[in-house]
Amino acid sequence: MSLKNILCREKVLRVFVDETQCFLYALAILILGLELICYFQKDSFTIQRDFFVACVCGFYLFSCALEYVFRIFLKNRAVSLLSLLPGVLLFILLNVIFGPSVITYGLLASVILRLFLCYVPGRKKLFTFACFGFDVMALLLRFVGHMLVENHSTDKALFISLVVLSLYSLQKLIFDQKKEGFPFHFFILIAVILAFLPVGEKPIDWSFVEDFARRVSAASENALYSLDGILPGGSYSTGYSSFSVKGGKLKKSSKPQLLLSITDYPYHTYVDGDSGVKKMVKKTIYLPGSKGEDKSWLCNYLSLLFANGVDSERAALFSKVSKMDVEYVYLNTKDEILPEGCLYYTCGGKSSSGDEISYEGKSEDSTEEDALHKKGFSLSAVYLDIDYGSPYLTELFEHTESVSMLSYGEASSYMEALYGLSLSDVLSKDEYDEALKQEIAESDLDTTGTNEKEMELATEITVDAKSDYEKCLAVESYLRQFSYSTNALGGYQSDSSLASASGMADIADRFLFETKEGYCVHYTAAMVTLLRLNHIPARPVMGYHYDFPYKVQKDYTVTSDCAHAWPEAYIENVGWVTFEPTGAYPSAAFRSWKKSAVGDAISLETKEAEVEEVESTKSTDKKTVGLHILTIVGIVLGSIVLLIALIVFGTIFFRKLRYHFADDSQRVKMDVEQIKKILVKHSMVEQKTMKNLSINNSSTGINDRGLLYDYLLYAPIEERDSLKKAFDLYYKSVYATGSAASITAEEALFVREVYERQLKLR
Repeated sequence: MSLKNILCREKVLRVFVDETQCFLYALAILILGLELICYFQKDSFTIQRDFFVACVCGFYLFSCALEYVFRIFLKNRAVSLLSLLPGVLLFILLNVIFGPSVITYGLLASVILRLFLCYVPGRKKLFTFACFGFDVMALLLRFVGHMLVENHSTDKALFISLVVLSLYSLQKLIFDQKKEGFPFHFFILIAVILAFLPVGEKPIDWSFVEDFARRVSAASENALYSLDGILPGGSYSTGYSSFSVKGGKLKKSSKPQLLLSITDYPYHTYVDGDSGVKKMVKKTIYLPGSKGEDKSWLCNYLSLLFANGVDSERAALFSKVSKMDVEYVYLNTKDEILPEGCLYYTCGGKSSSGDEISYEGKSEDSTEEDALHKKGFSLSAVYLDIDYGSPYLTELFEHTESVSMLSYGEASSYMEALYGLSLSDVLSKDEYDEALKQEIAESDLDTTGTNEKEMELATEITVDAKSDYEKCLAVESYLRQFSYSTNALGGYQSDSSLASASGMADIADRFLFETKEGYCVHYTAAMVTLLRLNHIPARPVMGYHYDFPYKVQKDYTVTSDCAHAWPEAYIENVGWVTFEPTGAYPSAAFRSWKKSAVGDAISLETKEAEVEEVESTKSTDKKTVGLHILTIVGIVLGSIVLLIALIVFGTIFFRKLRYHFADDSQRVKMDVEQIKKILVKHSMVEQKTMKNLSINNSSTGINDRGLLYDYLLYAPIEERDSLKKAFDLYYKSVYATGSAASITAEEALFVREVYERQLKLR
């Protein structure tokens, strides 16, 4: 076997090792990046992970293949950039025609990864040490972030990549360069074996490690929790606060305070009207405290729906009866924290409407009135989950003039028809009649402490609103423009808080006209004040705002940084309605379930016509999509062919341009190099011919020892003298010194003629 062939094999092996390492690093970076996004987005990142990774890998390998096709014609580092141009073109076309998708994002990610790994400085050091950092990151995600536990195929791919890279890098660090370790393809073989090993349905049980860490953490937490209430300034009620909160600088924490358990999915599903694709929107829950047993909202709510002829199908578009268990964790409070819209609840096994209630976690020395609900206290609630962003509900808020309150019997029958729930489980007749008589408290219209500026602003914001509900939306929208900041100031008076109208007016004054930034306390104080100045009853509410993850869990942890304050406004014949002026939290419209009625207000004939139109549109869309795909494939293939043509003709043009501007000595060198290539090519053809004819001739094939005269053996006999003279002139241009090294124009022309003659002979 010739030395040249051996060198070629070694070059191919080096390329294989380098590119495989690059690919494994790209895979590790991609999967770890996805896991980090999932971790910090708290499960709201719902991309099709396996498909996305497959797209990125496919496009990455495609660009690698293109690069080595291009390297046949051009040997330059810019080839890597050229190989990415078809991918960039494809990304632009797909994004313009079909919009953002998993495929377009995959294309973009593959281009970015390829660019990074091709041109990152210090690649050798990166390939030696970076994998150990990835190992640490993967372990932290697994044991601290509880990620990489679902046996995705991407998890297995990450594991295999890190094993191969880490073992190979570890070997390079341990073994001296003079000693031979295992070649890289040995580790690739390990990767193949690992890839085909079956994976159990359940991940490795590391619970004993996690349990030990949890017990150590719980022991320290319990020790501090036991001191809470004994030492002044306890720290375990900092999340959930009373109305005495003053709006000063806020230091957030993430201590667990409540555990929620639900029987429903933690998200709502709906069909997107434009694409027809089934989508999800995560469930959001408000958990107010300190509100007691105010059930007047239910009387108003049922009467409003009845007056507008809402049936059970219509009601299901924006409301649903749900159940929730609430358990207190590290929390000391007298308040019962329940889901908004609570119908009834039990705590300690007794009904909330009963005379006797057994409280878990209550101090034995405390009376029922001043009892603190501590760790372990639990509640089971049945509540009406209402979508206040649904247009089917909000349109009812605009037409409340004709609403008249239902009698207890009418309300009972109607509630049974809507939700299959007995009103007697929620309210007795006496309690219902008492709720109907309830009037708005004077405190909910108290504007003590307000000033002229606040009054003028309240009027200015709501000047175009036609109803109380529109006024509430106008104020909410206005306040959501303010900047959210926990590094805030309270009112001008140090004792101003949400506990009084004057305190809220003072906090609102500074927030609206001076600082113009704050957190939920400031937004709530401002909205309550502005609504009361518009003669709309309003009140602040303290509790928690919790966004469920998309992933179904046994229970859901509400931490102290979920503590929240928000305003409620009383709409005539509607009742108390929650609003969200704090810009950092989603508004009711944004968190809407997006459910819609099928065939709403459409006649049968119109519906049939629309179905035919939809089917026709689908057929046309399929043809259009197919045409788009063919066009894209054609453009991409055309761009590849065009790039290859540009590389080929560009190389030829550059070579001719370089030859044109070269001096006589350089021209001799360039022509001799081309002569060598012609002789090598002829030698390979001759060797192949002899092999096909079964001729054993060991002299075929050029053994390149670095001597030009070796090439003469494979040249035609009649050309050897001319070639020898041309080679002499080459050596003269390279090794001669002084005037003897100069090449004349005639000598350069002679070498050129020899080269052109070799071309004609072959």
